[in-house]
Amino acid sequence: MNKDDLLTLAARAEAAAGADRELDAEIVALVPGAADGQPGDGDWDWFYAERGEPPQCVPAFTASRDAAASLLPEHWVCRIETGACSTWVRATKGQQYAVEAKAETEARARTAVALRAMAEEINNASNR
Repeated sequence: MNKDDLLTLAARAEAAAGADRELDAEIVALVPGAADGQPGDGDWDWFYAERGEPPQCVPAFTASRDAAASLLPEHWVCRIETGACSTWVRATKGQQYAVEAKAETEARARTAVALRAMAEEINNASNR
């Protein structure tokens, strides 16, 4: 997982025309622990598996605000504003870090802001 890949996926989440299951699967492939279910758990119908590994359920991050919220790193807090045509999300960690995202749906905005928060954590860890 690297900062540039996370930021690329965040931009795609913001720009997507709707829920994007391929993007959801790419997030699972990139982010350790993003898939927390097993086949048969819940109503997820997509699976991801590295060669030789058991399949993992792919949560619908870009369609479900709860699934998207599960991506937000620990100790980050979101503020959400919904308008007529879009949702704006700002995530903060204490008073030090802040990231933002805007998308047509809350799920996609939350997904984008969570990926940006992960990228910010990588950036801050490398600057220490």
